Amino acid sequence: LVVVTHDVRLSLLLGPTADIQILGLKEGRSVLETTLADRALPSALEALYGVPFSPLGGPAALALALESPT
Repeated sequence: LVVVTHDVRLSLLLGPTADIQILGLKEGRSVLETTLADRALPSALEALYGVPFSPLGGPAALALALESPT
C-alpha cells in the first residue's frame, strides 16, 4: 500500500510504527528514507520541509511546532 500525504500522523493508522516506511521527496528525488518509529524523524522532517516539527506523545505522533522555540 502506498499513501501520499503531507500529514505524517495519518500514517499512525496503517500499523505498527516500526513497519511503516517513510519516504521524503524533494524536487522529485528521494532525500529521506526511514520508518515512522525513527526517533530522528522530527529533525529529518524539519530539514526536509524547513519548518519545525514536534514529537507529541512519542516519536510517531508528529505535528508542526506552531509555537516559537524558547
